[in-house]
Amino acid sequence: QRDFRSVEAQTYRTLYSTKHWKTLRRQALTRDEYRCQHSGCGAHLQAGRDHPRSAVVHHLKPHKGDLELFFDLDNLQSVCWTCHSGDIQ
Repeated sequence: QRDFRSVEAQTYRTLYSTKHWKTLRRQALTRDEYRCQHSGCGAHLQAGRDHPRSAVVHHLKPHKGDLELFFDLDNLQSVCWTCHSGDIQ
């Protein structure tokens, strides 16, 4: 499987495996009560990566490697995989 991300995106991709991100991600999901926040969807989010309702924590304002934006809880929104892969992307 080919990765079509830019070189820039590949460099900050490692941020997603940090303990700080995992803690912040859990905080966002808890705050949003494990519900998709995208325009009226409201789906109950699920664990895992292969379900249409899998939880994705989305950056509202693209961080492009900016650590302040990346780790800002107010810049995060819990959404389902379907909304994130469709309307949001």
